[in-house]
Amino acid sequence: MSSDDETGPGSADRRAQADTRRWVLRLAVVAIGLWFVVDGLRGIWPAAGVVARVLLVAAVVLGVALLVLSLVHLTRRDGAD
Repeated sequence: MSSDDETGPGSADRRAQADTRRWVLRLAVVAIGLWFVVDGLRGIWPAAGVVARVLLVAAVVLGVALLVLSLVHLTRRDGAD
């Protein structure tokens, strides 16, 4: 790439899109990781009742929701610059 490609019109948009893609990929990796954690806890704790399983799923959902909110915050902050 030449320096014109990096500083030309739309380069900020491309960087923002690349950052967003990276965050979405990170979010997917974290969601998969959380799924394995919950699956492992169910394996270790098979006698867990319905309430415990609901709490585990709620923890995963809360974690993913916080990551999404962080992604939205970062996207808006980067767009304001």
